[in-house]
Amino acid sequence: EKEGPESGEEGGNQREDTTISPETSLLSQVAMTYERKSSTGSVSYRGHNSYRKLGALLKGDDGDIGVRKSSFASPGDEGEQDVVADLVGPRGTVQLHWPMALANDCFDDDEWERAEDLTPREENDDATEGGGEKSQVTNVTDCIKKYCQIEQLEETEMWYCNRCKDHVRAWKQFHLYRAPPVLIVHLKRFHYSASTHRRDKIDS
Repeated sequence: EKEGPESGEEGGNQREDTTISPETSLLSQVAMTYERKSSTGSVSYRGHNSYRKLGALLKGDDGDIGVRKSSFASPGDEGEQDVVADLVGPRGTVQLHWPMALANDCFDDDEWERAEDLTPREENDDATEGGGEKSQVTNVTDCIKKYCQIEQLEETEMWYCNRCKDHVRAWKQFHLYRAPPVLIVHLKRFHYSASTHRRDKIDS
């Protein structure tokens, strides 16, 4: 709401609107912390009133921070960017901590129900709709099973058999008997050269 001209002022000057919007007032109830990280890597944690850091900031010429007229700053607002950069540093981050009760009041469950279901469909559904190719979701377990399948080597990798007295195509298989509590998967790509019988790692 905007206030009208004050009777005690000459010329009918209007007072600047500093009313906080309902959205900003709501955000003031959300706890905000930020991690200040400088270019040297030093880190410090601080907490602040969220509405004064989420778009209700205005840094004046004297360095003081006042209440912004609009409830949210635009992405291209250089003044807002300067204030945030001064708070969190060149490599800092900002975190919002929504209380569960407040989140339930703010976010509509109906919107969640109407959201697109991104869960993988069954193969039967893909086969019946449109007759296109079946979409297959590959997980880490599938990759490990594929890695442990028995594999016949190429003719360029034949082994000499002492029993047959000849070079034959060999079979190989990896076995994983036990997995650690935390499995770290390091993905690499290799290119096999038939001329040199070497596998060179691809950096791209």
